[in-house]
Amino acid sequence: MKQFKNPKKYPLTLTILISTLVFSVIGYLGKGNIYVSYPIDFLKTPQLAVVFEAMRDDIFPWSLKGYTNIKTVSTSTDTVYAPLDGTDKTVEENSSSREEADGNNGAQGNKPPTGIKEANTQEASSTVTEGKTAWPPAKPDITKSDATNPDETNTVQDNETVSDQDTCQFETVNESYFDDALFIGDSRTVGLSEYSGWKNPTYFADVGLTIYDIFDKKIAEVNDKKYTIDKALEKKQFKKIYIMLGINELGTGNTKIFIKEYKAVIEKIRKLQPDAIIFVEAIMNVSKKKSDSDPIFNNKNIKDKNDHLALLADNKNIFYIDVNEAITDKTGGIPKEYTFDNIHLKAAYYNIWTKFLLKHGIVKE
Repeated sequence: MKQFKNPKKYPLTLTILISTLVFSVIGYLGKGNIYVSYPIDFLKTPQLAVVFEAMRDDIFPWSLKGYTNIKTVSTSTDTVYAPLDGTDKTVEENSSSREEADGNNGAQGNKPPTGIKEANTQEASSTVTEGKTAWPPAKPDITKSDATNPDETNTVQDNETVSDQDTCQFETVNESYFDDALFIGDSRTVGLSEYSGWKNPTYFADVGLTIYDIFDKKIAEVNDKKYTIDKALEKKQFKKIYIMLGINELGTGNTKIFIKEYKAVIEKIRKLQPDAIIFVEAIMNVSKKKSDSDPIFNNKNIKDKNDHLALLADNKNIFYIDVNEAITDKTGGIPKEYTFDNIHLKAAYYNIWTKFLLKHGIVKE
């Protein structure tokens, strides 16, 4: 150790040590702030690595100052911090999984195999007549008093009874209905863009996208140029906007933080797209195998988020739709034959999602 008594003789080593310390401190300070959507694992993804991963996504340390998305992260019992094991930012989403998915997708073709029910819809909660579904659907088992911070996160309706004048009906529509639609989401929506066969809708989707960084990444393409989603929404107007986010967020923060941020995102989109109908899509469940084995990424936690997402709908301009009605089996999970990694659908089963969407259009007079 004598050789280290004079650190000036080792400027490179000293610089590396100081830089490591500085970036680790930045990562720690930003874990409930600009790095809230990045998983931290002491061995695989330490705070130092998170800083550089975020920089790759154009999120830089100096963004800490004045960043308003999330100031603090609750330490209540329903707050969880865990690597996003099995979701968009995991090893399961790496190249080997993609190769497996492509292999399975090619083997499965474009249609569900014979004998598999296309949908397991919960008809008991709604009345279907002449291709129309009565609205509103059955309320989730939570009320305003049950909601986390209801003053901020509850529905616009405030649990009032929807009058006959406000009653809307989901209608069966054709594919052209989605020509002026925008789909915003994470890797599941990326899959929809690749395997649905729908080429006319616009997709602002990215693997790993979360409600916390939705306006930070330049993933939206308009006229062959890349923009952040909010900037893109200033340049192009849509008639329908579908949002499915939430699977990545299960490992970060809690329901209160998630819903508060989701509500803020919807409000911003409404200002940028005042004529658009917004569809809040429920977080798609995972398989029973995944749900039973993972303390974080399970269907109980997904249901908690979805129950609160449903309360964001005002049933006039913002509607809640739950594709789990069509995809999940009697266990409440994605059937194992539908998924290659217990989280994402195989290519052959995206038509279940599209058929569900076709049955849940809102047509205003």
